[in-house]
Amino acid sequence: MPSQVLYDHLGYEINILRNLLRVPESRCHTIRRLSVALQCEPAQNRRLVPTRLLQQFTGTACATSRAVRNARFHLRSLYDCTALTRPHSRLSRTALQDLEVWVHFQYDSQLNCVLLFTSPTSRTL
Repeated sequence: MPSQVLYDHLGYEINILRNLLRVPESRCHTIRRLSVALQCEPAQNRRLVPTRLLQQFTGTACATSRAVRNARFHLRSLYDCTALTRPHSRLSRTALQDLEVWVHFQYDSQLNCVLLFTSPTSRTL
């Protein structure tokens, strides 16, 4: 009998029985670690963070967008602050608020799951 749960398949946890797609705990931990590192930097340096660290975080968090509801909305302000030609980027207040969402990102958080299969549309106008 084939497996009904794939715990780390292409960076996602696929649970056929519960009809869920999630980010595995190891990736949640990586995202939290990077976001905490980013959160500590602005407090010391007038909201300046290393651009490379910001790019690493946004890339890692963006890779979870299939399983994280509204991930792109919580990353937009961080992308807007990325200064590609400078060694440091200045985070806006909105970016710091969005970063707070990722600092608290856990395996069992409400953001971390989407349905694999949606029910077909039953009514149309």
